[in-house]
Amino acid sequence: MSSATPPLIGWFDRAIERASSVLAVLSGIVLCALTALVLVMVVLRYVFGTGLFGVEDVLRMGMAAAVICGMPYCARSDGHVSIDLFHHMMSPAWARTSLFVAQLLSAGVFVLLAVRAWESAASAFRWSEATDLLRLPHGPVWVVICGAGLLTALVFAWAAYRVLSRNPEAGYHGTSGDRSSDETPR
Repeated sequence: MSSATPPLIGWFDRAIERASSVLAVLSGIVLCALTALVLVMVVLRYVFGTGLFGVEDVLRMGMAAAVICGMPYCARSDGHVSIDLFHHMMSPAWARTSLFVAQLLSAGVFVLLAVRAWESAASAFRWSEATDLLRLPHGPVWVVICGAGLLTALVFAWAAYRVLSRNPEAGYHGTSGDRSSDETPR
């Protein structure tokens, strides 16, 4: 493969990067809002002896959305947990193969998560499922989980392509851990 990145690959890489970044910012905003809500609840509870009705519903729904929206960026920037216990003992080819398989398995897990979230969204919309206290609908959160799960699967699939291509400009900025040697893909 040539050292120049084909235009479509560069465009695709930038699209994944932008979508992951937008969801990460959204996740951060939601987490900040939830933190402020918890602070208000603590002050109300311990200073004024009261609370806000239904805060648990908002926290539960908000945390689900915030965590899944952070996943694509986490996968894209190698922020996930990985264990490279035996990596240094592997040949470069075996290390590349194991990384490729791990990326594909991760993509598969997130595809399954997205499919189950889509099924849950359909059920939630069909039966008007909602939280107990505030009656917040479950369906929109399941749709967010499905979309972010699909994007995360795409990030992992793109990372698998990156491992195969060995092209530093093909996308995906690296692999987990410190692998700065020339023997393993970056």
